[in-house]
Amino acid sequence: MKIYDLHNHLLPSVDDGPDDINESLEIVRISSDQNIEFVLATPHRKDVTEFHSVAHIRKLVTQINDISVERGYLTEIKLGMENHIDITLPEDIRTGYALSMNGGPHILLEMPWEDKDVPIDDVLEEVKEMGLIPVIAHPEIMEIFKN
Repeated sequence: MKIYDLHNHLLPSVDDGPDDINESLEIVRISSDQNIEFVLATPHRKDVTEFHSVAHIRKLVTQINDISVERGYLTEIKLGMENHIDITLPEDIRTGYALSMNGGPHILLEMPWEDKDVPIDDVLEEVKEMGLIPVIAHPEIMEIFKN
């Protein structure tokens, strides 16, 4: 049986994940011990664009994968992003600041936390017109999905 982790904040010092690469590697080791084939690193788009860069997170993924191979870990890290829905999302997708899941057709989206004026339906429609398939991150805690 293949197991995948599709939403993980394991990149060091990027968002609310691990503080350093040793903690990241411990996540990979545990994942490997649990026979997880790959973990999709999904840093918050806002943290990446405001404090880092896409090039920086790509470099971290490569570094973690290289060390993991050296240590014999079976789990591979792939790159995605947790993309909060806001009016800049479609443009960030076009310019490469918002990433889909491992460069594929699925994109991890999170509903707005505070900005209630975001035209969610319009943004989702534009994302879908780009050929992307929205995957909603943790809908169980989002107010928009509660009765």
